Amino acid sequence: MTRRWLALPLLGAAALWGPLLWRWMEAWRASADQTFGWFVPLLAIYLGAERWRRGRLPATPTAGERAVGTGLFAVGCVLVLTDLPVLEANALWPTAQWWGAAGAALATIGAAIAGGGWDWARPLGFAPLFVLTALTWPTPIKSWIVGTLEGLNAAAAANLVSAAGHPAVVAGNVIAVSTGLVGIEEACSGLRSLQTVWMVGWFAGEFFLLNLPRRLFLVFTALLLALAANLARTIFLTWVAADAGLPASERWHDLAGNVELAFDLVLVAALAWRAHRPRHRKASAFGPRPVRAPGVFDGLMRRWQGFAVAALAVGLAAETGTQVWYRSHSRGNAAARVHWRLTAPGPAWAVVPVPPREVQVLQSTQASGLAVRPPQSEFPAWAFVVSWEGNAARSENPEWHDPAICLPAAGARLTAELGAAAVSIGPRELAFAGYRFVAAGRTETVYFCHWDAENAAVRQENDGSSGDVRARRWQRVREGRRQGDVAHIAFVIETSDAAAALAWLRHWAPLLLQPVAG
Repeated sequence: MTRRWLALPLLGAAALWGPLLWRWMEAWRASADQTFGWFVPLLAIYLGAERWRRGRLPATPTAGERAVGTGLFAVGCVLVLTDLPVLEANALWPTAQWWGAAGAALATIGAAIAGGGWDWARPLGFAPLFVLTALTWPTPIKSWIVGTLEGLNAAAAANLVSAAGHPAVVAGNVIAVSTGLVGIEEACSGLRSLQTVWMVGWFAGEFFLLNLPRRLFLVFTALLLALAANLARTIFLTWVAADAGLPASERWHDLAGNVELAFDLVLVAALAWRAHRPRHRKASAFGPRPVRAPGVFDGLMRRWQGFAVAALAVGLAAETGTQVWYRSHSRGNAAARVHWRLTAPGPAWAVVPVPPREVQVLQSTQASGLAVRPPQSEFPAWAFVVSWEGNAARSENPEWHDPAICLPAAGARLTAELGAAAVSIGPRELAFAGYRFVAAGRTETVYFCHWDAENAAVRQENDGSSGDVRARRWQRVREGRRQGDVAHIAFVIETSDAAAALAWLRHWAPLLLQPVAG
């Protein structure tokens, strides 16, 4: 009878978790650091099934347990219901991911407590909480980790490679060796391996049923090993670049990353096995299955029917409401959508290839560049357009990429902010933010535009703060915009004369930029 009763609770759980997982998949596709996320729901189901299969029998909950469980379930359903419209347009926003995941986990744990009591539900609670390891880390934490690790890796690699006989100098997060510049970009900061071993550490702790101190020690040690392995990888790639050239380092880049990750996982598994003590395992762990008491699970299923129906209703209401809201706004947005393409106004402009590694890090759909030098232009100059089109998750990748962030990380020094500059291109007016940098003894003026293709408008770059980014994300929800087409347009003019650079921009930008509707 249990299997027949189990169908509706499983359907309710799928309705609650399914819409969230569908949108998290967009984030996993768009972020190289989150590719392991595809496996986490399957591992969570396995851990939950093992706890169910080998755990203790459910008890009849007390009135207090039913009240607490019902309250948690209600709060969780409200969080899921309110999160889905936000997540639809902001798949990579950590706040939206964690908001919905917390709601689904609370609802799941609450239903378990109200159905079988706290003692029975407590071991089952790890599985829904484990799903949180698949989510994007909060932006302040992620930014601090990436910035800190990039700087530390660059400094350590440069010192050790120099000691090995290949002089290397650090400029920001870039290492200058005799053969060129080695960029310690985000992919080399170790974030992917850190997040993966974080997930594997928690999984191994539950799989081997370690106590809490041992689980915490396992996760902490795994993170330290990942940091050490990534440092070794960075040193190796820098040494290869200095010894055999940048192309050789590029050839080794992905293989070294895969070897590093495999090494991390093997060490985590070995640590977990070492911490595992079969003779100390509790009887309530994944041991022999308890003897089924007639009717116990059937009573549990009956108590779950109301929660299953409520979860099914919440999931359907959240998905239906989200689709209605965004579909009702999609026609107007599609009519206004405009993209920009670079076109060479003459043979003096040469194509500047954008390195595939940069495209991979940025997760952009298109990237193009042009360059010109005197006498065809008063100053040496470069023009770039990088686009993120047709995917709401990908469009969030450029949120934290602009010259004031990226160029200092590459060794340039920001010396002045020149304010906004308006440039008319046909019937449209683009607003560019101006900056002055000093890099490798050269002074460069940079004009940057963050173009919102879906609304055919420029996003004003206020202060670059997290509050500004949050406001944009909420704006997408209010306006029902989930397509997420974004472009970065940048002009780099090698001069310190702000007036001359602005005149150059207003002359050349209309000749270089071509609007493309749709």
